[in-house]
Amino acid sequence: MNRLATLLVLTLWVSASACTKVSHEVNTPDKRAPVARNILLFSSETPADIRIAYYATEDGVTNRLIEREVQTPYILELEDAVAIYDSMHFYSGHFCKKLLYGYRRYKQTRERDGPEYLRVENLSGQVVKLVAIDTKELQTEWVPEYEETVITDEHPLPLYKGVPLLYLLKPERAPGRELGYVATSNYRSPNGGGRGTTIEQIPLFPDRLGIFRADDLPFSIKRIVELHEREMKYLLIHYDDYSEVEKQYVSIDDIHQGFQVFAHHHHFEPLTHIAPHTTLVNAGSIPMMAMDFQRGMNGEGNDRKDYHAW
Repeated sequence: MNRLATLLVLTLWVSASACTKVSHEVNTPDKRAPVARNILLFSSETPADIRIAYYATEDGVTNRLIEREVQTPYILELEDAVAIYDSMHFYSGHFCKKLLYGYRRYKQTRERDGPEYLRVENLSGQVVKLVAIDTKELQTEWVPEYEETVITDEHPLPLYKGVPLLYLLKPERAPGRELGYVATSNYRSPNGGGRGTTIEQIPLFPDRLGIFRADDLPFSIKRIVELHEREMKYLLIHYDDYSEVEKQYVSIDDIHQGFQVFAHHHHFEPLTHIAPHTTLVNAGSIPMMAMDFQRGMNGEGNDRKDYHAW
């Protein structure tokens, strides 16, 4: 065999070896790392005194207790806190491509110095209402079949009329451009029903968020809490991804019942009431970290945050 033939064989052998399917897992139990957390909104009919206690980190290694006495309406932007979690990364190589899948399972630390601990004392004689708003970054991806960049399922929750409540509360955090999203529609016809998808566009500028203009912005704490009280049952506020924003041609009762089942499975309360002169300690229903409910109950996806299971 001459040198050229030998070189060709060696090249093919090396290429084949590099493209052979391989996979392995890397598991890391009890990992500690700082994580970002949500915004908490407190509201009441008239100003009410409350005392709040939670944990946060300054050095990225340990958490310290923070206590403050404030008056409603009040916005609490939770600082980062160190979380304990198990992580698993699965690497898979095939046809010269390397794929990486991973998830994190957060350990329950509500009763200790973890990121989910929250204690609220209502020092007033009236009901105080509490709502959590997600703060994770909105992500986009290029979808070849649509030849367009669209919003992924990584975006702040909940949505109201297609706009993250985070941006309605703080318009300056909006991406500052118009973006597409894959909208799913359920429809009914004499021959049955079905689902269809289209690409819809939504403006996400600080002064123009969906159907809302500068005069509508920013939303007040009171308005956001009232939206949760009045419009949750119609799913105008919802915790699903952008593909489910549009056109649900089913009865309002069916939608409301579906959401109740959803909330029950996730042990989640979109609006919490704190009675006069009582103390609330988070038992898992108040999400302190990112709301990744659309990822399902089986731990599939990048992160699993089941606040009740630990």
